Amino acid sequence: MRQTQAKRTIIQFMATYFLFQMFISGPSSYLPLFLQDRGLSDAQIGIVLGVSPFVSMAGQFIWAGVADRVGSVNRIFFQLSVVSLLIVPLHLLFGGFYYMFFILCIFDFFYSALAPLLDSLGIYYAQAQKFNFGNFRLMGSLGFLVAALISGFLADLKIDYIYYFQVAMGVLFLVCIPLLPKVQMPKMKKAVFNPVVLLRKPSALMVLLVVAPIMFGFGYSLSFYPTYLVGQLGAPSSYIGIGNIVSITIEVTFLFFMDKLVDRVPIKLLLAGISFLTIVRWTVYGLSDSILLVLLFFGIQGITSVATYFFASFYFKRIAPPEGKVSTQTLVSIYCYGICRGLGALLGAPLTQLVGGTRNAFLAIAGITLAALVLFMLIPVKFAQQEQADSGVQIGDEGR
Repeated sequence: MRQTQAKRTIIQFMATYFLFQMFISGPSSYLPLFLQDRGLSDAQIGIVLGVSPFVSMAGQFIWAGVADRVGSVNRIFFQLSVVSLLIVPLHLLFGGFYYMFFILCIFDFFYSALAPLLDSLGIYYAQAQKFNFGNFRLMGSLGFLVAALISGFLADLKIDYIYYFQVAMGVLFLVCIPLLPKVQMPKMKKAVFNPVVLLRKPSALMVLLVVAPIMFGFGYSLSFYPTYLVGQLGAPSSYIGIGNIVSITIEVTFLFFMDKLVDRVPIKLLLAGISFLTIVRWTVYGLSDSILLVLLFFGIQGITSVATYFFASFYFKRIAPPEGKVSTQTLVSIYCYGICRGLGALLGAPLTQLVGGTRNAFLAIAGITLAALVLFMLIPVKFAQQEQADSGVQIGDEGR
């Protein structure tokens, strides 16, 4: 009976991860095109998408704290999902910079906490059942792939249709949430941790150095790649979905080997390799007129974003003291996906105007990434060895 219940719950988690990505990922790849259709200029699109990560950071901090105080991650997760779904149709009511800025900020504030909360539920349940958490993430990646592909064809018909699709997927996603088991997160003992102590380590500074231009370029690409591919190269909107297929395929393949890589290959070499791939990608974007070649190198995005964060997060987990393991991971997430990615979107339009076009901006980012890579490799720094950490969890029989 217990094995049957465990298998059923695993299937429920997989379905939830799949539908969650179907819900949130559909419009994400086409948001610049949607904003352009709503009358926003490139500079305004950059501002909107640049502010988004900072609003998301605030949302994650606030809602994670609320979940801790309430004592039920499941409840907060469901409530935030409902609010996020109710906001989605508001994207279609009006246009213009100020309205879209307001709606997207409100949406980001609520939905940004969903992914880390779902991961919290999934990680702790997987640990308790000795199940590979990567299988949950794999289903999420497949959901992203399917959503991006369907949304691409819908965007070619009419850009507004991607939000009708998002509402439909959101309803299905909400049905799955009450089926998840109730997870009681372990309470951490109070301990004073000052993250500044990590910055005294030269290795930590070097990791932050090489990560910054990679994630900056990722943020720039999220804002300007869709209009670059469709507007400048002349590709149909559905090609963005095809590019996501290539990206997710490579990302999923990478996820199978990610744990083994960090065990066998030094972190410095792994980050250097990701940095080099990023440089090649931006160089191709800046020099090539081939839509096919650009789509192929878009596949590297699946590695550059996920692997850069994972490798940096894994390294900081090594060097953080026991009382700072959790908060350190939050700070790494904020640095990568908040500060660096946000600046890439926010400064994207001024950078494009300064260097004379999107292609030149890609080449400039490649040059900055190369400079950071050279410093990263030439400055002698000793990197820490691997450390292990354990955690506990309590799983309830009923989900609410």
